[in-house]
Amino acid sequence: MDLLKLRTVQWITILGSIGTVVSLLALWDSPYRVLCTVAALILPLATGLIELQKDRINVFFAGIRKYHPTFPVEDNTDMFQSIEKEYSYLGVSFGSVLNSFRSWYGSSDRRANISIRLLLVDPGANDVLEFQARYEKNLWGENLSEAQKRMIDDIVQRAKDSTKLVLDTLATLPAADPPIEVYFHRERIRKWMHIVNGNTIYVGMLPMGNDGLRAPAMELKREPGKWRLFDYHRDEWDSILKTARRIQIPRPS
Repeated sequence: MDLLKLRTVQWITILGSIGTVVSLLALWDSPYRVLCTVAALILPLATGLIELQKDRINVFFAGIRKYHPTFPVEDNTDMFQSIEKEYSYLGVSFGSVLNSFRSWYGSSDRRANISIRLLLVDPGANDVLEFQARYEKNLWGENLSEAQKRMIDDIVQRAKDSTKLVLDTLATLPAADPPIEVYFHRERIRKWMHIVNGNTIYVGMLPMGNDGLRAPAMELKREPGKWRLFDYHRDEWDSILKTARRIQIPRPS
């Protein structure tokens, strides 16, 4: 039986079932008869609609292991504890993650030979940092007030200061093999990413008008042999890395 005939049989079966149930409910003398009749009509139709859109639904939810309404700083601790061989990051400055990272890096729980790569916004890319600041405050007008301009300038400067603090802190950490790799990118991003062990990605979707600490996050899993949202975001991370500039972490003399 080909697919068209199979779908036809399925719909005939569904409609026949609806007709049978409605007929039986019409003979049922109960105060809940109307409610049950409506439910008998809606549920099969909803099932049929989901069946028709199944492919789109599967793609949308492909590989989403968990949804986090927020991803507070405290959750970083558990994430770092799960690292076994690889950790990669994409974001603005890494400042909100720095304390959790430093605690994990200096702990006896950290395994050896872990690849660590950080993709941060180039502090010299003023246009990118201004975009991030405008996105955070949802200020897109050309004619900003003086107070709004100062607000944008303050956010840009904080991002630059945060990146400098991150680099200065990384410079004080014990050397590792392989060494921590830091790259500067110039992408206007609306998300942050943590990639763990090459098979899990935490993606924070930055809401316009709020900072990254209030971002909802998706936890995505890799499934070999199947396309998942994990693959889309991992490819995006790799693409940004190709155009990024690696910098040397300054070591204290």
